[in-house]
Amino acid sequence: MTTVDPRVNDLVKALESAESFSAPSYINRLHDQTLLSSSISFLKSASTPLTSNNTGVSDFNINNADHSTLITRLANQSAALALASVPSINDPKGLREAVKKDKADANMQDSLCRLAQACYADHLNSELRRLGHGKSLDDLKNDATFLQAFKARLSDPREPIREFYKSEALLHTNYSMHMIFVANYLFNDYETLLCSPDQMWTREFGNLMGKILAFHLDEINADDDHTVRGAVKSAAVNLIVKSEDGKLQPSGVKDACLPFQTPLIEQSATLTGESLEKVKNVNLSQAGFSDWASTASIFVELWKGKQGDWQRAIGTTTSEQVSCVQTRDITGVGLPEAPPNPTTQYEQTTWTGKKVQDWLNSVHKDDDAKDFVKESTKDITETKTWYEVAAPPSCFVAGTQITTRSGNRSIELLAENAVVLTRGSSNEWGIVSDEKVVTPMDNPVLYGFNGGETFFTAGHVFHTTTGLRAIDPIRATRENPWMQPGRLLIGHSLLRWNTESNQYEVVVIDSLHCEQRPDVTEVYGVHLREGLRSYHANGYLVAVNYPEIPIKSIARILASLSPKEQTQCLLAFQELRPVLQRFGIEGAEEALRKQLNQPGAESGEDHRGQGIS
Repeated sequence: MTTVDPRVNDLVKALESAESFSAPSYINRLHDQTLLSSSISFLKSASTPLTSNNTGVSDFNINNADHSTLITRLANQSAALALASVPSINDPKGLREAVKKDKADANMQDSLCRLAQACYADHLNSELRRLGHGKSLDDLKNDATFLQAFKARLSDPREPIREFYKSEALLHTNYSMHMIFVANYLFNDYETLLCSPDQMWTREFGNLMGKILAFHLDEINADDDHTVRGAVKSAAVNLIVKSEDGKLQPSGVKDACLPFQTPLIEQSATLTGESLEKVKNVNLSQAGFSDWASTASIFVELWKGKQGDWQRAIGTTTSEQVSCVQTRDITGVGLPEAPPNPTTQYEQTTWTGKKVQDWLNSVHKDDDAKDFVKESTKDITETKTWYEVAAPPSCFVAGTQITTRSGNRSIELLAENAVVLTRGSSNEWGIVSDEKVVTPMDNPVLYGFNGGETFFTAGHVFHTTTGLRAIDPIRATRENPWMQPGRLLIGHSLLRWNTESNQYEVVVIDSLHCEQRPDVTEVYGVHLREGLRSYHANGYLVAVNYPEIPIKSIARILASLSPKEQTQCLLAFQELRPVLQRFGIEGAEEALRKQLNQPGAESGEDHRGQGIS
């Protein structure tokens, strides 16, 4: 008997003990790896998001090689195929029309076939490490001496075949598949590792299968279906069809029998004469292939089983609306006469499915994706314009929670001397003054972000990572000219206080929206007697956007004057009304009259929301 390199025996022994390849586990891992791709990050933040299988992956590594390009390709192909299947009711702008469904499906299968071989190699290398085998498949592939010994073992016409391809071993499908895969992996380039049925009998593993069949058909009855079925199952990991455009596709069950039904079988160097005739005469229709599927076919089937999750995620995103509101002060524009009351123009632009369209047009730039994604030129915008005269002060709706020393409290219930948090990072607090900041409203326009409820007016100032900002900085500046905030836009980051961790969380604004709220008849603000000019509304750090000197303080000063002096001051306020209008405090005179109990203030009129800076 020929002496066999002990390293070959060690490898064979390890493959006999190696566990079976778990396609579902690797599919879950691939799914989590696609979530790492930045190109589909929008699906992770969808209202029905793609979620992780918690496999713990943190990179694109498979079998000690970076597969980021192929996995990102798979992510885009899967998203495209899911988009093509979104019902029209969930895709009002018809974004799915940019996808070539058949091409997306073919490309996705191609990626899965290529990844299947990497995953199988990764599995075997993991098993070799577990079993104490010192070399990986790539180590062995780069060892010319080992390759020569392994090929000699496979080429031995009799003894090795009798030794480790006996009937019991052949029926042990795990071992058979492992051996066939390794034989192919070691002697072929990585990219051409998986091949089609019309090639299988002309490659190393094809000749190996010929040896197996020849041995068994010489030793046992040629009608033994187990032999043929075992041989085909062993080759399952290798059955891949290359289409006309070069894409790899998993073969169907019918293709599994192809090598036995065509003259290609004659190309096997080891199937000749009587053995060849015996194989040709095997009744394959009775061989029972119902439980058979190639590894690539299993990968595709399992991956398509996850397509429902992809469809739900992208289906909610195609109908998702993102709005941006632009404000413009048009007081006196086109009117040469005396300026009217302050007038603000609002223009709200709403995009439907913007994230999906942005993704389509980004992916389309990739040469690999032009095959299955077209550029999306759909008009997904809608614009609405309206005007607001005498803009109201910057406040919040009732129920807005203010962070106080005794916990959160609704803004409308704040009382004088309440202690509110003014800066969490430095543990600073302020004291609420006796100025009750309440402003009557009639069908106001209120704002919210990231799909949350609308709860603030356009002029209220938020602290962001890039300074003070408001949706309508002009209005905010009217109330406090010294503040000079910037415009609050999508992409800016707000600061939200977390009472459990005692830290600020950064909240990125993904969308801004507004609505008219006929149910809101009053809005509320906060005025502080002591402390920084800030507080926390619904956890967000906001500025005290209320005049530094309130009406009550002015009234107390006027109360110390004689009635004649009081009247003169009030008349001065009346003359300054056009100027005060621009600062949002045009009602100061009436409010002061009420505080001083002087005639002139209309019955029931309140000073609320008025002050002077």
